[in-house]
Amino acid sequence: MNLTRLGYLIGGAYSEFPDFNLNSINTHHILSKAWLLRELSKLKKGGKIDIEDKSAAILASGCAAWADDLIQLFPTIGKVRSFDIDPGHEQIANRLNASWWKVDRKFAACTADINSLDFSGPTTFSIKDVDYRDYEEQTIDFGVIINTSSEHMASDWANGIPSNKLIIVQSNDYAKSPIKKSQDLADMFSITNVKYKGGLNMLGDFTRYMVIGYR
Repeated sequence: MNLTRLGYLIGGAYSEFPDFNLNSINTHHILSKAWLLRELSKLKKGGKIDIEDKSAAILASGCAAWADDLIQLFPTIGKVRSFDIDPGHEQIANRLNASWWKVDRKFAACTADINSLDFSGPTTFSIKDVDYRDYEEQTIDFGVIINTSSEHMASDWANGIPSNKLIIVQSNDYAKSPIKKSQDLADMFSITNVKYKGGLNMLGDFTRYMVIGYR
């Protein structure tokens, strides 16, 4: 996350959008996204995953503050769409990633309940048009499904995801979480072809777990 966008989030976004939750860019969140990008990059360089021209869905993405980093690190990735149920995040996410919004809408944010989306094949959803005035329908066959907020919801969003789609999921062992190790996360989402699993100590507060792989 570059300093220009971070400054906008802390200052401009908060003053322009007073309902914006600054917790979405706290230290824990930044650490977990950096970890994801680092491990994903290692897997790609090692030839263990293929995301060339694969479109990515970022679920429960909030303001998608790290989407720009994802695209810059993997410039050959396909379309990137962030989905969040809070309509207040859509405009902020598009503003933060405006350079990619303008380039054939490489990135775009969408307001949606992720449990209503079907990832078993091409996914259909509504998106604002290029002038950000009216909605249009899009259909994209996402090859990469990312959910770094799975601890905040049931597992329904993953129903029907086929074996040819890369799943990246994070959760933690905070409070009453059923996740106590990374394998618990793999089991919960039936990720049997695991390319990476591990845990990251979050400044001594709790452990965050991540699994990257296929079903």
